[in-house]
Amino acid sequence: MTATVLPTRADTIQHRFERYHAEHPEVFARLERMAGEWFDLGHPAVSIGMLWEAMRWLTGTSSVEPIRLNDHYRSRYVRMLIDKHPDWEARFRVRELRTA
Repeated sequence: MTATVLPTRADTIQHRFERYHAEHPEVFARLERMAGEWFDLGHPAVSIGMLWEAMRWLTGTSSVEPIRLNDHYRSRYVRMLIDKHPDWEARFRVRELRTA
């Protein structure tokens, strides 16, 4: 019989996200700015995927070093955006998190 090895806190997606966010606060700032600009243009909704890929494109085509973006963190960032801007909740479709 093999013992089940439970992940440590350092191994969870949430912990890796928290560490990444602490090291790269500019990612949230850019997402927030991009979403705000999108809504200011009159668009009723946006997907975190569209913002994520647009940010990947913009940082990849600029003269600054591209930001390495892990797609697993998108769901955490959209929740942060909604937490900070509760009026945006209806503008994003969010699924239930399946993992910690």
